[in-house]
Amino acid sequence: MLWVSPVEGKLLANGEELQPEELVAFEHSSQSVHFEAVSDTQFILGSAVPHKHDLALGYYAVHTPPQALKVGETHIQALGKRPVEEGRLHRQDVRRLTFEQACLCCQSQ
Repeated sequence: MLWVSPVEGKLLANGEELQPEELVAFEHSSQSVHFEAVSDTQFILGSAVPHKHDLALGYYAVHTPPQALKVGETHIQALGKRPVEEGRLHRQDVRRLTFEQACLCCQSQ
């Protein structure tokens, strides 16, 4: 499995524009993928062996089985509420974080 996630700039994959912070997974194929940076661009490119089990996909996580996804998402929600509950963040200042920002928040604890 091949995947790419543009971070910034304008990136094309086989002539199709990809959006920053979008995760694009390519279908299995023996064909090549042509990437073109139209402007200064940063992106993450990765590949993986296909998983032999069905995956439960969530907004921030991937798990097998679905019960593990529910536990993980519940934990993420609890972590997100903690700064407001502790008075370190005012509720009106709360906004949805990007995946990278959420990871940085978790790492600093």
